[in-house]
Amino acid sequence: MRIGSRFWMLLFVAPLLAAAEDSVSPLPPDQLVARVNGVELRGATLNDYMDAVLPNLGIHGKMQSDKINSYRREALDRLILHELIYQDALRRQIRIPVTQIDAEIARTRGRFRSQDAFEKALAKRGLTLKGLRSITEHNLLVAEVVRRDITNRTRVADPQVRAYYQKNLGHYREPESVQVRHIFIPPGLGADRQAQGVRQKALAKNTSEEFDRLAREYSKDDYRVMGGMLGWIHKGRLEPELEKAAFALRPAEVSLVIATSTGFHLLRVEGKRAERQVPLAEAREGIRTRLVEARTKELREQLRARVYKDAKVEILTKL
Repeated sequence: MRIGSRFWMLLFVAPLLAAAEDSVSPLPPDQLVARVNGVELRGATLNDYMDAVLPNLGIHGKMQSDKINSYRREALDRLILHELIYQDALRRQIRIPVTQIDAEIARTRGRFRSQDAFEKALAKRGLTLKGLRSITEHNLLVAEVVRRDITNRTRVADPQVRAYYQKNLGHYREPESVQVRHIFIPPGLGADRQAQGVRQKALAKNTSEEFDRLAREYSKDDYRVMGGMLGWIHKGRLEPELEKAAFALRPAEVSLVIATSTGFHLLRVEGKRAERQVPLAEAREGIRTRLVEARTKELREQLRARVYKDAKVEILTKL
């Protein structure tokens, strides 16, 4: 399991107060787990950080200890990086406005149903409001480094999108395709007769809305909740018998009942599209997302390498 991408979002949230119970057996709070440029990280911090990074572990109460330790090592790695970025913020003399800290504490308090629940959560973590404020500022400083060094540098301009599109035109060709709705009747006594009856109902009105309704009522596959809509299908995506029928139909035509080894099928073609070059207007946002993700990954790696350079990191516990 890799939690890196999720970790970068968690840098914006103080991983110290959770409304839920602890998810796994914690380390002793005072256990020294690592030292980062002389700063000691202890079990209490790692416990809170692990709960924040991996909150769903609570549903795996019987998970083997070696698996839990593997996740804990992942969390420790992220916690060390978090501390290194915080120290980088201090070296750069970054400051967080008091109003921003106040607002974040208010949001943290707002996650609890009452002031009493909030205060009990603080006490459970051995924290005072002053301590919460300190850790909140810590997290906001880390978030500010990430904003400056990553988020603000991942914007992609239209000329970059256009250049990528021109360089990769072949990736933006679509084969001939059909838009298909589907009703599936599993094999069994009377299944063929039922499928024929559903077809007659579909033909009686022969509208997309009626086929949608019939699919929701009669179909027995996962697409029934979408009115049988399979979307745009190109060759090679369907069983051979279904593909042959789908590409032979005209828009708004309902197929005969098609028997396959899996059961009985009805198709309705909603649209047809010849092979085409996807225009830049359609591809633009997907390309932008791809370029932003690639740039983000590159900048993450650069930030990690920079803060680790010349750092003294000691792992002081066996996980």
